[in-house]
Amino acid sequence: MEQGVESAGEKQNGGGKKLLWLSLLNAETEEDLDRLRSFGVPEINKAIDSYYEIISSTEFREIERMRKMARHEEAIALRNARDEGRAEGKLEIARKMKNADRPLSEITDFTGLSTETIIKM
Repeated sequence: MEQGVESAGEKQNGGGKKLLWLSLLNAETEEDLDRLRSFGVPEINKAIDSYYEIISSTEFREIERMRKMARHEEAIALRNARDEGRAEGKLEIARKMKNADRPLSEITDFTGLSTETIIKM
């Protein structure tokens, strides 16, 4: 990002404004925004001011909080689904081994299931 911002400022009179806008879209830090602001392009500065106004609003913060919560809940749901799938897989393997008259100790070694769980099947 840094190189793009610097070269955009040097080329401000031609296609440099386009490069500044692209640099604004790619800005990842406040330092990036400060560098862009330092070029003194009114439209860029207005866009940066609007960005700060938006992110400081209560509504934006609430939306971000809800987004973060949704991502967290999705991650938990995926982890639970993965864990359930693994458990079902172990049970299926144990069932097949038991039906094939494999020794109980072998079934517990292969699946990690308890002896009690396998006997109840």
